[in-house]
Amino acid sequence: MSTKPRHSAAVPSRRSIPESTRRATPPIRDRPIAPAAPSILDAVRDQHGGPWIRYGTPQRALWFAVADLIADPREVFSRLSKVGAQYLTPGAQNGLKREIEAHTDYREALVAARPGWLQGFYVFGDGTRASPRFDTREVIVAFEPHPKFTPRGSLEDWQIAVAPFATRQPLPFFVIAFALIGPLLRFAPRGYINSQAEIVGDPETGKSSMGVLAASVWAGNPESDCGGGESFDLTVNFLDTLKLNHGDSLLFLDEANLAGASQKDREDFAHQMVFKVAATGSRRRLGDAAQGEHTRLAMLSTTNAALADLVNGSVQVRSALQSRRITIRIAPEAPHGGFTFLPPGYESARAASEAMVAVADDYWGMVGRAFVKHLVRAAERDESRLIEVIENNLKSYIREDRVPVGSARVQKSFALAAVAAALAQRFGVLPKEWGSPLHLIQDVARAAANKEAPRVADPHASMLAYVEAHRAALVEVSDLAAPLSTADFEDAAGFLRRIGDDVELLVPATRFQCTFQDHGALMRRLRDAGLAQTEGGRTPKLTIKTPKTICQEGRVYCIKLGHFTS
Repeated sequence: MSTKPRHSAAVPSRRSIPESTRRATPPIRDRPIAPAAPSILDAVRDQHGGPWIRYGTPQRALWFAVADLIADPREVFSRLSKVGAQYLTPGAQNGLKREIEAHTDYREALVAARPGWLQGFYVFGDGTRASPRFDTREVIVAFEPHPKFTPRGSLEDWQIAVAPFATRQPLPFFVIAFALIGPLLRFAPRGYINSQAEIVGDPETGKSSMGVLAASVWAGNPESDCGGGESFDLTVNFLDTLKLNHGDSLLFLDEANLAGASQKDREDFAHQMVFKVAATGSRRRLGDAAQGEHTRLAMLSTTNAALADLVNGSVQVRSALQSRRITIRIAPEAPHGGFTFLPPGYESARAASEAMVAVADDYWGMVGRAFVKHLVRAAERDESRLIEVIENNLKSYIREDRVPVGSARVQKSFALAAVAAALAQRFGVLPKEWGSPLHLIQDVARAAANKEAPRVADPHASMLAYVEAHRAALVEVSDLAAPLSTADFEDAAGFLRRIGDDVELLVPATRFQCTFQDHGALMRRLRDAGLAQTEGGRTPKLTIKTPKTICQEGRVYCIKLGHFTS
């Protein structure tokens, strides 16, 4: 009778296993672990009571609304496939639906389905947030963040780099101010609709550069021809998606000639786009239970011809289009393109435009963030007061505005830009040295009303333009060997007097009054801004006595140019 164990033949010892087999069979601890199967990871009810599910694995997952799974299952399953939940058959898809149907454990949270305002919070396009200090509610970002909204550089970097192009330059200043309208619309009175502006001009006039500068307030992308903006190469229905992606901020669309394959397509696109962007709602489809989410924003575009001019409809239709958009034209004969005068250090408008785009490619996204954070804090302290301040400032702009604008909507858009810039200067987001928002934006409004390139209205810009035009004729005071005769003094275009690192412009009174029709108002504004030297006493004068080193007689207007290289 055998004494061999019954089971010994079925379990060979480690020693009896061939060496090749032992090497091919890894120990259990070294075997790869099978990836976790996708499942429900979290579930919340949003601020409207709607259920949301976070589905996937701990490594890759996404949020979706249960309502979207019911209304548009194809889109939800397409998104889920990107995180490894590839449910292709009806059976697999129904299995997920049954799993969600059986789930009952939901908690309360705020859900951001798109960037922009979320009650007292603001969610940026990259998924980060500006939060009230004392609001501890959970915020869930359910949309897919976009890397172009991730900021680069600092606010101070951007301010220093942009200063040469924006200081007292009406159009560059305006596009920056216009970019700040989006978050302000939440606090504006009823009747202030989404703002739209277009920069119209021939190729190589610098219009796209202005758009890239505006986009840098919120976003950037050095790999794109339009920076943080988007191309017009899209369908009109995709505008709803773009509006959501740029909610409560700026949407910049470049080169309208890319919209549509034919002239008829461009006409249809222009007609639909203007009205679609002006409205805060989105397109509703058969079966939708409710209106889509409302979106406020500002939209800036560039085009070779005004969009209203592309439409061959009735006078009423064309007028309706024009009444909803600011149209700013850069004439081909404009000496400096979109600049009123050449930025210091540049010999051509093209060089300045290229440098401005390079700056926008280096620094972006900080200005909008800083502005929003101040708005969040101000609203948390006293939202009613913030609304009152904005409303009063809007009314004040419209009262002071003497520009014959085309429509009340256009005037309100200019007012929003002026108020946004004024608030940004008060917050320290935009430097006050760049110029008066009221005067600079009124200058652009005047140009838009007259269908011409912006003219100089800002007083300091007027003086810089005068220096630029008469640069060769201006006399350095330090170069004078002896005082001039009265006749030579009266014939002079002006004099440059250096005091340390600063420069003063001295213009004979008669010459100044002949050159500037509104010389009195101009000098008063310069004086009030601390940019002019005037004479006090019982009978104050806007001129001063001519320095004896220049002439023994006469009077001059004295303007402080600041640090200026002649």
